Amino acid sequence: MVADCTWTRPRIIAYLDGGLDEPDEALVNEHLSGCPACRSVAEAERALTARVRAVAGSERAPAALAERIRRSLAEAEAQDRAAEAPAAPAPRKQPVPRRGVGWGLALASAAALLIIVAGAIFWPASGPSLVAAMADEHYEHSASGTTGKLELVSADPAEIENYLTGKLGVPVKLPKAAFPKSQGACCRKRGRCDLGLVACFCQRRNHPVTLFIVKSEGLSLSGLEEVQSGGRSFWRGSAGTCRALLWKNGDLCYALVGEFKDSADHLDLASRTASAVENLPPR
Repeated sequence: MVADCTWTRPRIIAYLDGGLDEPDEALVNEHLSGCPACRSVAEAERALTARVRAVAGSERAPAALAERIRRSLAEAEAQDRAAEAPAAPAPRKQPVPRRGVGWGLALASAAALLIIVAGAIFWPASGPSLVAAMADEHYEHSASGTTGKLELVSADPAEIENYLTGKLGVPVKLPKAAFPKSQGACCRKRGRCDLGLVACFCQRRNHPVTLFIVKSEGLSLSGLEEVQSGGRSFWRGSAGTCRALLWKNGDLCYALVGEFKDSADHLDLASRTASAVENLPPR
């Protein structure tokens, strides 16, 4: 058997927790060694797990939240006991291994979709893990070469603006003429983060570039490298062969993601895109 992305992705967390049988663990390990996209997902999950455990070890949850978590765990355990009751044999499909109790506690903590620490909001999709999510979406849309996975198929920036504004609930501005290669757009849910993207936003050195847009409120870009260009701050990160440059503009955070070989070329494109967006009239 050769493990593909569809088989591997649901097993990554169990793999990181050491919860797979040896044959499955070997298949996942082999796939990750040759797949940058899945390897990026695994690295992001590992970083998120470490962050959740670090926070859980240093901060006490509010009493009400702690009680809700205890109730959720008790209900989950009751469901597990019911599911483990003897039943008539059935044809066995390849199951996804269940997470251990330790990871279940982390999931219960994350079930609130955000963790409040010292008055600040920590998003599961922040910093390097946000870049990994963007790279994953970029690979999916650019590798397919089709528009079948897009919710909106259009090359009209105004139409894409209206779609993303409705999805994100914040006015979105895009350059109207500078980047005419757009295929369309879609919006994905990543934890509490609505991740909007403009597929094939432009071509750069014969490589497709994806523009991502998320709300900037509560968004942490810690863990990324901050660079300056034209008096503006950008944050740089990478996942696999993808490179990302992010910048904040009011209520939104923009990111240009692609397989850039030249970091200066990438920064130049991001600077010109940011300037074009800032010089547009308000919606």
